[in-house]
Amino acid sequence: MEFLQFIPIPLLLVVTIAANLLSGVINRHYSKNVTGGLGGFYFFLVITSGVSVLSIAAISGFDLAVSGYTAAIGAAFGVVMTVSAVFLLYSIKIGPWSYTTVITSFSMLIPAIGGAICWHEEIDALTIVGMVLVVASVVLSVQTKKKSTAVAPSAIEKAAITDTAEGESAATADSEIFESEMPAVSENTDKNGGKTKFSARWIVCVSIAALASGGIGMLQMTHQKSVYRGELLTMLVIAFAVETVILSIALLAYVLKYGRAALFENPPKTKKLWALLVFLIVVAGLCGMLNHVINLYLSGVMDSAVFFPLVNGSNLVLVTVLSIFVYRERLSVKQWIGLGIGIIAVLCLCL
Repeated sequence: MEFLQFIPIPLLLVVTIAANLLSGVINRHYSKNVTGGLGGFYFFLVITSGVSVLSIAAISGFDLAVSGYTAAIGAAFGVVMTVSAVFLLYSIKIGPWSYTTVITSFSMLIPAIGGAICWHEEIDALTIVGMVLVVASVVLSVQTKKKSTAVAPSAIEKAAITDTAEGESAATADSEIFESEMPAVSENTDKNGGKTKFSARWIVCVSIAALASGGIGMLQMTHQKSVYRGELLTMLVIAFAVETVILSIALLAYVLKYGRAALFENPPKTKKLWALLVFLIVVAGLCGMLNHVINLYLSGVMDSAVFFPLVNGSNLVLVTVLSIFVYRERLSVKQWIGLGIGIIAVLCLCL
C-alpha cells in the first residue's frame, strides 16, 4: 500500500466516503427492488467479494507473503464478513436504510470494549454516554402494533417451493432465521409506495449485522497489533476468498433447491438491463475494496479522533439525507427520536 502515501489525505477521504455511500445506494436498490430473498443476496455477494479479492490481489502485484497467523485471522475475518454482509442486506430489504445505518454504526462499541479488555485501552466518559444512548436508540427503533403481521414469501419463492419441495411449508422459502414469524411488525412507506417492514425481525437481523461488523473490527485490531501487521493485504485477500467460497456454496445449494427463478423478485427484463445490474454489482465490489484498503491505511496515518468521526459521521449524515429526501422513508415520531439519539450516540462513540 506504499503508493497511497503519494495521494493527498483529503482526496483519500473523499474517495472512501464516496465509495461507501455509492456502495450503500447500490445495496439498497438491489435489496429492495431486485432480489427475492437469500438466494439473491448470495448472488450479489459472490460477485462483490470475488471482485474485491481479485482487485486487492492485483494491487499487491500478486506478491503475497503469508504466515499461519495471518491465514487464521483472514479465514475468521472472511466468515464474520459473510455473516455481516448477508444480514446487512436483509436488514436493508425489510427496514429503513437510515436507521439500519445508525444501528450498524453501533458496532464500534465492540472494538472499544474489546480494546479496554484485551489491550487495556481507556474508555472515556463520552464512550459511556454513547453506550447508554445506543440502548435508548435500539429500544425506540421498534414501532409496536397490537396486531402482528406475518411476512409471507414472495410469489416466486412460493412457486419454487411448490415445484421442488414436496410437502414443505411456504414459510421455508428462505432460512428459518429470516422467515420465522416475529411479532410487532410496523410498516413504513417509501416514495414508490412499497411497504418496508420495520419490526422485531428487522431489529434481530440488524443487530446480528452490527455484532458481526464489530467482530470484524476486533479481528482487524488483533491482526494490526501483531508482528504480522505488514501482511494486511494478504489478510484481506484470504478474507474475501473465504467469503467468496462460502457464498458460492450457499448460492449453489439455494439454486439446486429452489431453482434460479427464486433468486430475483424483479429480474431485469433485457440483456442490457442484466448487463447494467452486473456492472452495478461489480462497482459495489470495487467500492468495498476501496473502503477496506483506504480506511485501513488512513487509520494508521491519521489521528483516530479525527478519522473515525469524519468517515463514520459523514456516512451517517449522507445516508440519512438520502433516505429522507430522496427515498422518502417514513418513520414514526418515536422512531425519529430514536434516529436522532442514535446519531448522537455514534458521534459520542467516535469522538
